[in-house]
Amino acid sequence: MKKQAVLIFAVIAGAAFLAACKGKTEAPRQSADAPVPVSLMAEKKEAAARSAVKKGEYKVTLVELGSVRCVPCRMMMPILDELEKEYEGELRIVFHDVWTQEGRPYAEKYGIRGIPTQVFLDSDGKEFFRNVGFFPKDRILEVIKTKGIRIK
Repeated sequence: MKKQAVLIFAVIAGAAFLAACKGKTEAPRQSADAPVPVSLMAEKKEAAARSAVKKGEYKVTLVELGSVRCVPCRMMMPILDELEKEYEGELRIVFHDVWTQEGRPYAEKYGIRGIPTQVFLDSDGKEFFRNVGFFPKDRILEVIKTKGIRIK
């Protein structure tokens, strides 16, 4: 009986996790009791809004398509901040909150089916790798190494 209860709980918890991370086509409801780390997202949105970077300026551009309301997406933020500082000048990181009006066009442009999605672009702006879901730092380093970025 205990095994069945544990199994049922695990299935329900897994389904809830997947449902929370599944891409949405409507804007999220605003809640006064759900704080959002604004400083990081504001910086990422500003960077994305600036004019396009000249081809060849960065060896790799990592486009993070997610939402500030998605738990795995929020788990990616410290990793992306760390990478951006460590590989400044070689790696550009751009964040688009696809659950907002401003970010929705990027979800369509990149044809995402779930969040977070990381799209890696080479120096010519061509996609060379894509991941859907949480992507640990060591795996990101493996990907950017293929484009000539020396791992520190």
